[in-house]
Order: sequence, then structure tokens, then C-alpha cells
Amino acid sequence: MKLQNIPVLCLLLYAATGYAAPNDTLPLSLQQLIATAQSHSRQLKLSQAAIDVAKAMSDEAKLSKLPYLNFTADAGYLGNVAVIGLGSMPSGSYEMPHFSNNYGLMASYIVYAGDKLNTGIKLASIEERIAGLNYERANQDVKLVLSGYYLDLYSLLKQRRVYEENIAESKLLQDKIKNRYDAGTALKSDFVRSELLVANMELALLKLNNNIDIINNKLVEMVDLPEHTVIVPEEISGVDHEGMLAGAKAKLPEQERAYPGYENTMPAREPSLPEYQKTAALYNPDLATNRLAISAAEKSFKMVRADRLPSISLFATSNFNRPFIYDLPAIDIYSNLWMAGVRLNYDIGSLYTNKRKSKTAEQRITQARMAATLGEEHVRTTVYEAYKHYRESIDQLTAMKKELALANENYRRVTNSYHQQLMLITDVMDASNARLSAELQLQTAQAHIAFTYYQLLRTTGKL
Repeated sequence: MKLQNIPVLCLLLYAATGYAAPNDTLPLSLQQLIATAQSHSRQLKLSQAAIDVAKAMSDEAKLSKLPYLNFTADAGYLGNVAVIGLGSMPSGSYEMPHFSNNYGLMASYIVYAGDKLNTGIKLASIEERIAGLNYERANQDVKLVLSGYYLDLYSLLKQRRVYEENIAESKLLQDKIKNRYDAGTALKSDFVRSELLVANMELALLKLNNNIDIINNKLVEMVDLPEHTVIVPEEISGVDHEGMLAGAKAKLPEQERAYPGYENTMPAREPSLPEYQKTAALYNPDLATNRLAISAAEKSFKMVRADRLPSISLFATSNFNRPFIYDLPAIDIYSNLWMAGVRLNYDIGSLYTNKRKSKTAEQRITQARMAATLGEEHVRTTVYEAYKHYRESIDQLTAMKKELALANENYRRVTNSYHQQLMLITDVMDASNARLSAELQLQTAQAHIAFTYYQLLRTTGKL
């Protein structure tokens, strides 16, 4: 067993036991969380069931090329035979052996059916591949949702740390104002306003903690962990993960280059937008499904055309019957009749019914091709938008860092001026709020880079 699989197996065992002490913390990486969710997601289980059904239908279609073998047996009561005499045969009722039993064996093998059987097998195989793509689409959707919740939790925990640090610093400022008030060098209103500043932060922290509990509960439900489990993103617990492109890293200071996410190393060179577009054209499950839909429509058209052709099969039959009824009176003996040969079957009605069926099949091909073209346009647009939002998030983080640096400098200058009685307490409160807002926006921007990157991967089909 690979060592890197041990944490995931431990997590699965943890979830299976159903036991958790109140507020039992569980450090998790995003990769471990996704691995656990994939074994519990109802959506993925439904998609897997669709794959199983499609595979069973594909295997069933392959059986059509096997020889056909049929055995029949019957037993019953025979009544007397009534005859209307013509010529020398007198009219009347003739006694029959009343016990009848018959046995029949028939075998046949289709030699030619206009390639209908092979086309049906290929069509069933396409449906199986489409079911697999639907599973992959659902799997990537689950990954993206989990990534969003995980990064929200990461960001909120970072914001909680910011609030706690600002509350602690504001309380120190409050103590200094109280000392000045006791010494008669500060107004009572200054002390009240400092209390108000702390109270507002504590109220915001309370709301933030509620949001953390809500996001944590959503993750616990999706992963099917015990109710009181508290998930701690690994980066929060001190484990750093690299999940960004090198181009994003290059724009950030060294201490800002760790993000919660997949434990993978990105390429040294950031792919360009055309490269992302090319990747999407190859791997996006929607585009692959559209291509298979065209192939399925073409196969259906081919099957309709095959209905206009005759089918040729080899056959052999053998019947073992009692009594022998081809004589009067009937003879109570077994008789056997067998036959082998070539059978030609042609549906004459197809000459006038297949014309409409062919037209419908052609329209379905046209519809599938149009849907594929629109799908390609939509994916190109989606990849373009995701790429732009990702690049924007990187630039936004740079701006947020500069804004925070300015807010810190402003707060330092304002508090120093206030202690020198050159500023009002309202100026301190404004500077404190501006610094707090900049710190919160910075934490949000850091998580936003990761999420926009995962969105970009989702559009290319490589999440």
C-alpha cells in the first residue's frame, strides 16, 4: 500500500465508525476530502449506476451475434377428429389417441443483416462511453463544489484570526484610553467609542463563527462524517500546499505562495489562453459527449438504412411429435421431422416506411452537429471568462496587499497622532476599520485565486 493513501484510508475508517467526540477536530487536505466524498456522493453513485446499466446494455447488444437456439415442449389432450368425407372417405368422427406431446428444437444464425448487428453493438458502446463522461462531469462538479466550500472555510478561518488579532489590539488601545481618561487627559466619549469599536468587532466575529459552523456542516454532510466533526483545512493547521500556477506564484511574495488544495506541482511555465482552449477541446466532457452524440446519430441512421436490406440466416429445425396425425385413424407413435437450409427475410413494408425514418435520422444528425458547434462556442467562451477571472484574481491580490500596507501605515500614524493628542478617536476608529477591511479582503483574495483556478480547470475538464 502506498504511504500517501494511508490518510485517506484512515479518514474512511473514521467516517465508517460513526463516532466523534463533541467538537472533534479533523485536519484534512482538499484531496483527502474529495477522495472521501467520491465514495459517499449520491450523485456519483447515481452516475455509476447509469454506467453499470449502459455496460449491461452493451453486453446485451453483443449477444445478438450469437446463434439463436430454441427448444419447445408441450403435452395435452387431443379430441377426436371430425371428417367431412369426399369420394370414398366416409364422413364422421374418428377416434384419436388423446394424449399428445411434442418436442421441437430450432437453431439459426444470422449471416447478413445489412451490418445492422455490428452497428447496434457500436451504438450501445457509444452509450456506455457517454455514461462514463456523465460520471466524469458529475465527479468534476462534486470536486468544484467541495473546493468552493473548503476554500470558504479556509478564508473564514483566516478572517477569524484577523478579527481576533484586531480585537486584542483594540482592547490594548482601549486600556490606554482608559488610563488616559483616569488621568484626565482623555474624554469619556473616547473611552465609550473604543468600547463600541471592540463591541462591533466581537459582534462581527460572532457572525463569522456562525458562518464557519454552517460551511463546516455542509462539508460534514457531503463527506458523511460524524455530526460534531470540525474540519480544519491543512494549510490552516500549518501544512502548506502548492496549488497555483508558476505565473501566479511569481507575482506573490514567498510567504504568500502556499494555498490549500491539491498536493501537486504545477508546471514551471503557466499555460497560455490558447493552450487552455486546446486542453478544453480535448478533455471537456461536454464536448466529448457532443462528439459521441453525433456518432450515435450517424449509427442510428445507418441502422435505419439497414432495415431496407434483406437478412440472410442459416437455420435447422427438428420436431418430435406424438401421435402421428397424418393418417386416419391416427397412429399412436412418435414421428420426427427435421429440416436445414438458408432463410431469406425481407420486410416489404420498409420500402415506404423507411423513407420517413431516414429523414428523421438525418435531422437528428444535423441537430447533433449543431449542438456540438454551439457547445464548442460555449466552452471557448467559458474558458476565456474563467481565464480572465483567474488572472484578475492575481492582480486583485497584488492590489489588496498594497491596500493593506497603506492601511497599516495609516493606522500606525493615526494612533501615534492620537496618543500625542493630534487626532480624534473617530480618526482612530476609521483607520482601524479601514485596516480590518483591507486584511479581510486580502484573506478573501488569497482563497479567491485558488477557486478561480479550480474553475478554470473545471472548464477544461482537467479538474
